[in-house]
Amino acid sequence: KKLLDELMIKFTENGANSLIVEIPLKEHMEYRGLKDEKEARKQVNEDLETLFHTSITRNEGDSHDFNKLRIIGEGSIKKGVIRVGFYQGFFELAAKFLFMPMPIAALSFNDNKNPNSYDLARRIALHKFMNTLKHNKNADVISVKSLLDDCPNFANYEDIAKKGSRQYRRYIIEPFERDMNALSSVFTWQYEGISETGKSSLMFDEFIKLNVIIKWLYYPAIENDIKEVTTSTHEKGRPKKKQ
Repeated sequence: KKLLDELMIKFTENGANSLIVEIPLKEHMEYRGLKDEKEARKQVNEDLETLFHTSITRNEGDSHDFNKLRIIGEGSIKKGVIRVGFYQGFFELAAKFLFMPMPIAALSFNDNKNPNSYDLARRIALHKFMNTLKHNKNADVISVKSLLDDCPNFANYEDIAKKGSRQYRRYIIEPFERDMNALSSVFTWQYEGISETGKSSLMFDEFIKLNVIIKWLYYPAIENDIKEVTTSTHEKGRPKKKQ
């Protein structure tokens, strides 16, 4: 998921006009906070193998027809450069849309220490982007349930219920707060309507109904990008993404 997002960021920066996307391995390692080149190569090869066998399915308009698209047709690391070739169908689809601004800092989070942080950051970034497009005033308010539903590493509610209600804090609430706090280089957050002292006594049935308020430390100005994307025919691809 992280590598695909890196590729989409680079694709956008380059004007979204080529099937081929290249990322210097050293740049990739900086994004991901990696020091060991051998391990980085191993991880990239595994990610490319996964992407090579991954496809997306999308509905066509209001009908029940669907279209299944492979994402990449080739991927390699040669002379210190990650080189990926998108499939034509995926390229044509991706070139029509502005890729959401992603917090680059989130790419370097340690997935072993904070297994939910990247998924949380990604979901919050998507919520911000989609609501900014719609000029929605609640772009920085998102429900806890929406965040949990988009983070597959969180424990299942029903499974925790079998362990006893007291386990919700250990297996869901505390990991949620830990991995949200780990995003402090990207944004600060708080529960809507709950004080800091009140957090410690939250019951799960209260927690799951809460909203989270996000305060971004930096969010790129995308108004001009939005105007250009929504009024153009996309024949020349999307504008460059602002970092």
